[in-house]
Amino acid sequence: METVMETERIIFIRPHVQYIQDMIEVLNNREVSTFISNTPFYLTEEDEIEWVNEHQDGLTFSMVTKDTNEFIGNCGFNEIQDNSGVIGIFLSPKFQNIGLGTEAITELIRFGFEDLNLEEIRLVVFSHNERAIRCYQKLGFREYKRLE
Repeated sequence: METVMETERIIFIRPHVQYIQDMIEVLNNREVSTFISNTPFYLTEEDEIEWVNEHQDGLTFSMVTKDTNEFIGNCGFNEIQDNSGVIGIFLSPKFQNIGLGTEAITELIRFGFEDLNLEEIRLVVFSHNERAIRCYQKLGFREYKRLE
């Protein structure tokens, strides 16, 4: 697997089938899924294989630990239009609350502005995801629109 980017503790790679079981476990975890969708879902191995194959675009990344190559989560740009990008991220509960989300978003911001030459980076977050909101605010994001 080719390293696309890296930070102090994270290696960013293209989504890879090696981590499909990890992705399924994390995304089917109720604690994680409530921050991704308002609608309950259950992902199968076939769903994730299809997702991995569709996300080899250079805008979506799986994250693994530098020291042990463990799956941390996925992140990337969900949409790019008119020099504006929308980022998204999810982390395994095992890797939450230790600063890896902040580290990953910081690298996505750098990638967006420096490598993709974006003028604006946005994100969407559920209002009940207070931990993520604090992280995003710490990184300079500000609320500009609230949807029902």
